[in-house]
Amino acid sequence: MNRFLTLAILLVCCGGLVQAEEAELPAFGPLVGQVTGSEAPLSYSKVYVYHLSEQSLSKVVTDPDGNFRFDRLPAGLYKVIAFKDGFVPAIALLTRSTRSASQYLNLDLAEE
Repeated sequence: MNRFLTLAILLVCCGGLVQAEEAELPAFGPLVGQVTGSEAPLSYSKVYVYHLSEQSLSKVVTDPDGNFRFDRLPAGLYKVIAFKDGFVPAIALLTRSTRSASQYLNLDLAEE
């Protein structure tokens, strides 16, 4: 009986340690930026973020001031593409060294 109680306490304690480690992971820092054309904000542009190693794709649409935001991007190498009809797409490579990094990116599109 004593061994069972010791084992139960040990399992409860270890489970608590695992949960504490997961809770201490750094928060995700956002990738924010603006899409512009001839230095003026481009509203409702599409911005794609492609994680090269995970081969995952996320998309957002800019607000009326051309601003965009991606949350919850893990560390890694990304290809960022901004697109709007009537403009040549802009492409940038972005490295996120940690998931908690907050980053800013301006993408300037040239008119076709």
